Amino acid sequence: MRARPVVKKRHLHNRLELHAVDPRRRRRVLLAEISLVAVAAVAAALLTEHWLILDYRTKLSELHQIRERAAVQARKIDDLQHQLAIAQRAAQIDDVAAVALKQRMRQLEQHVDDANSQLEFFRELTKSGAQRKGLNVYDFSLKSTLSPGIYRYRITLAQNLERAKSVSGRVDMVVEAQRDGAMVSLPFAELAAPGQSKLSYDFKYFEQLSGEIHIPDSVKPQRILLHVRPKARRAARINESFDWNAVLDAG
Repeated sequence: MRARPVVKKRHLHNRLELHAVDPRRRRRVLLAEISLVAVAAVAAALLTEHWLILDYRTKLSELHQIRERAAVQARKIDDLQHQLAIAQRAAQIDDVAAVALKQRMRQLEQHVDDANSQLEFFRELTKSGAQRKGLNVYDFSLKSTLSPGIYRYRITLAQNLERAKSVSGRVDMVVEAQRDGAMVSLPFAELAAPGQSKLSYDFKYFEQLSGEIHIPDSVKPQRILLHVRPKARRAARINESFDWNAVLDAG
């Protein structure tokens, strides 16, 4: 196969020169260039794959470490939650025990106070000339408690020991207090503990009525009024007034 003459124009000396080009050589050069490009592409792909594998292994190792740390933290959280549950349970038990102990102390204080009052009352009754005629409010006391706003009261009713007959009726307690500069009357039903809305008595010689009242923070007590109302129609009613500050924690 004869090579075709190729005409190239050159502007040197205004001459036209002809050079022959070998097609086989040109193909070999082209194939070499393609091979180099292919090898470079394969090398780049292999290198990229290598780095991707290294990066994947690194990420996989980091992920494994993160999972291990998460598992350790999860175990720590479980342990802390268990300790917290134990502490809360112990605190609840302590709170219940504290409340029960406080209530028990309040009951014991009340029993001791009532016993001392009865002892003093019996001593007064045995004294010469200590006998009183008719139904009367022999004593009234008011004590603070460990709980703010809670006060323990005790009313002692008595009558003449000579030819005494059983008497019964009720006692109406009213607390007069100041609220926002004005005087208000708080009936016993609003101040007494749940289930104790009335003060009833029934005795022959004497009886003590005791319990607790709750005074709201919004009021300032001034006086306590006791109205003794016998059931007998002809029996005289008794009205007594006590200054709050005078009887509170007195004696």
